[in-house]
This record gives sequence, C-alpha cells and structure tokens, in this order.
Amino acid sequence: MTDEAAPNDEGGDDAPDGDAERQAPPSAAEDPPKTAIFPLKKRVAHGLALLSGLLYFLAFPGIDLWPLGFVALVPLIVALRGQSARTGATLGWTAGFTMTMYDFY
Repeated sequence: MTDEAAPNDEGGDDAPDGDAERQAPPSAAEDPPKTAIFPLKKRVAHGLALLSGLLYFLAFPGIDLWPLGFVALVPLIVALRGQSARTGATLGWTAGFTMTMYDFY
C-alpha cells in the first residue's frame, strides 16, 4: 500500500472540488443593467393620484368616456413606483377618494 493520492475524478485538474470553471467572474456583458427606481416627490405623486381618480371618474357610465378606463390607473401606477407602503396606501386612498367625491356630484 502506498500513500499516493487518488486521481481526481474530474479530469485530473488540481482545482479543489472542480469549482474553478463554475465560479468564473461574470463579465460586464452578462450582467443586466441595473436601474434604480427613485420615488417621485410626494407632491407630484399626490397630483398623479388625483389625476388618476379624475380619469377613473370620467370613465364611469354617467360621463361615458369609457376608453379612459383603460388608462385611468396609469398615473397611479407611475406614482406608486418606489414609494413606501404607507405612502402607497395614502396615494391609493387619494385616488379612490377623488373618484368617489366626483361621483357624488
């Protein structure tokens, strides 16, 4: 019996566990571009929520501008990007309250 090391089953390379090929550093071409989402200022975000509520009201049957229903929530979605949960709830409430108040007129 000799004290020779057994040959490596992964082709005889001396890399530990053969991870050298799998853990190659990623190149810049492989990484997707990272875009940061910065939240809008609260005044602008609330303005967009008000606009969304108004557009949603105009899409209801009494006014009969139903195609606005397809785009009425877009300003609200833009306003919600990157906001905290509390601000998001406030923006949603603002849009809903605006639509309801216009609907009561």
